[in-house]
Amino acid sequence: MPLFRRYEPYQLMLVLALGGSLLTFGFLLLAYLLRTQAQPAEVALPRMFWFSTALMLLSSGSLYSATRALHNEHFLNYRLMLALTLLLGIGFLMMQLLGWSEMLRRGQTADRNVAAAFVYVLSGLHLFHLLIGLFFLGKALWDALLHRRYTDAYVFSINPSNQARMNLLVLFWHFLDALWVLVFLFLLYHHRQ
Repeated sequence: MPLFRRYEPYQLMLVLALGGSLLTFGFLLLAYLLRTQAQPAEVALPRMFWFSTALMLLSSGSLYSATRALHNEHFLNYRLMLALTLLLGIGFLMMQLLGWSEMLRRGQTADRNVAAAFVYVLSGLHLFHLLIGLFFLGKALWDALLHRRYTDAYVFSINPSNQARMNLLVLFWHFLDALWVLVFLFLLYHHRQ
């Protein structure tokens, strides 16, 4: 087995970008620990974050189902699962915004509470990444809807560049899912009341 795996250029760029994102989140979590060491977290996480986490996990499952359907040439199921993934991603976004609203109603603002500021920054940075993922999910769904006839869908599905794009999307989306679960568990541990 070679020491270095050969990556396609776009795959290598995505892996490097994901590594950079992971470092950014890691530094933010470290800064959170250092900053709140003297002052314990006095912020209760919004209930909506639980629901949004469930939606994110479901979206990874539906995207997995979409890729399986594509490989098995079940193109209608592929389109349905892709649409479901997009809807679950939008639902995650809405739940996060409702969670922020819940925090604001409780008076947990970034200017008054360091722990609340970190919750906003961490979840906001994740939402930024999510918006990128939603854009590419929408594009993939649009392409799938344009190729509805079986022959068009088949030719589209075996095209190497289309397969590569789908693989990049799947890698990015599952990364988003794993990243949010890690951030949520970190916040949950440090914000338990």
